[in-house]
Amino acid sequence: MDNKIQDYFLSLVRYSIGASDLPPSKMKPVEWKGVYEMAAAQAMLGICATGIERMDDSLRPTLTLTMRWAMNTIEIENRNKDLNGKCVELVARLEADGLQACVLKGQGAAMYYPNPARRQSGDIDVWVPGGHRRLMCYVRRRFPAVGAYYHHADYPVFPEVPVELHFMPSWMCNPFYDRRLQRWFEAEAAGQFAHVVSLPGGVGGVPVPTTRFNVVYMLLHIYRHLFAEGIGLRQCLDYYYVLKAFSDVPAGERAEAVVAIRRLGLYKFARALMFVLGHVFAMPAEWMIVPPTAGCGRFVLGEVLKAGNFGCHSGIDRSHGKSLRFYATKLRYKMHFLARFPGETLWGLYFSLWAKAWRAFNGYTD
Repeated sequence: MDNKIQDYFLSLVRYSIGASDLPPSKMKPVEWKGVYEMAAAQAMLGICATGIERMDDSLRPTLTLTMRWAMNTIEIENRNKDLNGKCVELVARLEADGLQACVLKGQGAAMYYPNPARRQSGDIDVWVPGGHRRLMCYVRRRFPAVGAYYHHADYPVFPEVPVELHFMPSWMCNPFYDRRLQRWFEAEAAGQFAHVVSLPGGVGGVPVPTTRFNVVYMLLHIYRHLFAEGIGLRQCLDYYYVLKAFSDVPAGERAEAVVAIRRLGLYKFARALMFVLGHVFAMPAEWMIVPPTAGCGRFVLGEVLKAGNFGCHSGIDRSHGKSLRFYATKLRYKMHFLARFPGETLWGLYFSLWAKAWRAFNGYTD
């Protein structure tokens, strides 16, 4: 039943994004319930709602489930409207205080979608350059008790919406690759803070990364979360739309992106992700930046479908906070990547210890 529901779900996703003109076959109520639960776990309810709206009445779920799905979709749309306004407000506050700001992922990524309001949003991530010491002084003037992670600090300026201020957009566990990555961020920074887009609803504009930047950055974002805690289809769909937007750029610019991906040690993972995007979303080969590979691709696909949105089903025990059980299940999760991605797995163990020491040395404990 699980495999059948998964097939129905993936068929609905492809139909919803217009990658297929064929709707899923007629389902029983119990099968529709399973599809709904899978869409919820993958943060894809809003996306799949578009497909349900396109269907004939005879193929849709029961009226009760349809109404529930519609209410979920309205909530997603309202939250996106709220977050768009808060992004503009947050960037304005930061800039008024003399800080540059660029909204990463989130509401910026939604702009690639045909209907940005249907993308299920999360928190607000903002890249603020200037170094961790400067940014932590700024944050702690308002929130003295806030701790910091290696690349960001929580900034609870909106009680109902988590906000992260990033010292750097991301990092690599391998210190040699990380040095290359940080240099790449420095070289690309000016273009990102100057790239302002207008968010839906007439709320105003904010700087967001360029597509050229996102081809590398959002690939790395998926990579980072997959090995740390798990990643879901919503983030993969973000990358699908990034590559769709990138498909029309000159060949030289595409080649530069591949060079950056190779230099950061992401080439093998990129090939696996191309398989996932082709299999799940029927992404055309001409959009792919590297050739897909089926071996690692099937492995990564299995992890994505199993873990769900940001690893909510990855098996990491978060029920008791950062207990020994939490760390044990997290270590077990990371180690099962050892056979296919040994470098990332082993460097990840090193980085976990190094980052903990870095936080303690700088007084960024929570």
